[in-house]
Amino acid sequence: MKKLRLLITFNALLLFLYSFLGVASSTLGQESKSLAGNLLTVKSKPEGAIVQLIGEYEFVGRTPFILPYPLFGKYQVKASKSGFEGINTAIHLSGEVGYTFNLYLKPKTKLKALSRSLAFPGWGQYYSGRKFTGSIFLGATASALVVFAKNEQRYRNAQTDYENAASLYNLPDASFEERAQLDMQVQSALKNLDDRKIARNISLYVAGGIWLLNVLESALFFPDYAKKINVFQKMSLNVMPDKSGLRLGMQYHIN
Repeated sequence: MKKLRLLITFNALLLFLYSFLGVASSTLGQESKSLAGNLLTVKSKPEGAIVQLIGEYEFVGRTPFILPYPLFGKYQVKASKSGFEGINTAIHLSGEVGYTFNLYLKPKTKLKALSRSLAFPGWGQYYSGRKFTGSIFLGATASALVVFAKNEQRYRNAQTDYENAASLYNLPDASFEERAQLDMQVQSALKNLDDRKIARNISLYVAGGIWLLNVLESALFFPDYAKKINVFQKMSLNVMPDKSGLRLGMQYHIN
């Protein structure tokens, strides 16, 4: 009788554990299904863009990537990829089931770089990722324009001096000695005016030349992004056995 009771008790315990584990596994299955149904997928065209989501939570990933749970509220989206214009926008997420967010990145072009440098020195270089070169052109153009502004002011002052000297020379009641002295002042003011005009024009030409060089440089030295990508794709790192242990080697595939 004791053996029968123990057997019934053991079977009841097994039945209880089986039922409990069955319910637990069923619950976990439902939870994973619910989780999978609420995935947020971030895609981009082209793929491989680095995306940052900033809001209540912050996520960083490379497209295409999937978040394992829905998001709610306003999020700022930043996306970047070499050779393409970056994206910085805001979206409102409502936790929609199976929501897919698509990003379309525009390729960078020589024409866009040239037009930016034409509008503002150094902008085209910044646009193509060459910030140091852009800073040089920006600083050089700004310095040339400052020199031009100073020479322009000096030219205007010299023009005023010449007009004053000429008006004194043309006074009808001036004596011969005074007129001779005034004539020397007029000639000196005229020479100073010519010198200031030449200096002003040269500084203007220099500023214009730097600006034009900046425009041409932004187009002529625009990076070949496709070539850069191919170069990196042909390179590979391998760990190889050596007598002393392991050796790290780099290979470049020509074909």
